[in-house]
Amino acid sequence: MSLEAGNVWVIGIALIYLSIQLYLTLLIERSPVKPVKGPNISYVLLVPVRNEERTLPYFISSIEAQTVPLRVIWGNDNSEDITQQILEATIKKHKGWEIHHVSPNLHQHFPGKHAVLVELERYIEGDIFLIADADMRFPPKWAETLISRLLSRSEIGGACGPSLPIERSIWEAFQRIEWASILYLIAAMQKRGEVVTAIGNSMAVRTAAWATIGGWKSLPPSLVEDYAFKQAIEEAGWRF
Repeated sequence: MSLEAGNVWVIGIALIYLSIQLYLTLLIERSPVKPVKGPNISYVLLVPVRNEERTLPYFISSIEAQTVPLRVIWGNDNSEDITQQILEATIKKHKGWEIHHVSPNLHQHFPGKHAVLVELERYIEGDIFLIADADMRFPPKWAETLISRLLSRSEIGGACGPSLPIERSIWEAFQRIEWASILYLIAAMQKRGEVVTAIGNSMAVRTAAWATIGGWKSLPPSLVEDYAFKQAIEEAGWRF
């Protein structure tokens, strides 16, 4: 293949990628959420972390910029990098932020993130709490928007927001397209009245709904704890 032909091939791939991204963006109907005035309180945010030194600074900055006050409860799941040091420096600047360590005994029964949530749910307080992964970067109104969704209708027990990975290579770019396609299908199913799954890296939960099912500790061990949690919430009579 000549150099010129190679350039044409790369440009063609790039145009196809951009076209698919635009198409999927237009397909996903964004549901406007009008802010609902909630109480002037801080909301608990549960964050499982494990070896997150590369992404933690970006995540922390986005949480500090939120339009509603958050009290972050970190669950350090035996990190082997400098995650603990970053967290210790962070909580010194924020009153009420805490770090808790996941007991190895929990991993004997619950896998991965499920074990961390079982540890962290002991610190839930208030009528609404949030969950996020430490490799996320949120817009300033992320927490406000999810909380407003819950406050808008009393039968909603949980709400989550879609997320897309950042692409740093052509392979990751195609993974982004694949995930965007899945999000479109999820949105299409929800438009028909069926919520097929939940997205556990960006979620708000009504505490009453969580209590109804007995929390994550009452769920069977699962590597897809967000889906299992959503199923249990709906089976208990709440909407998601």
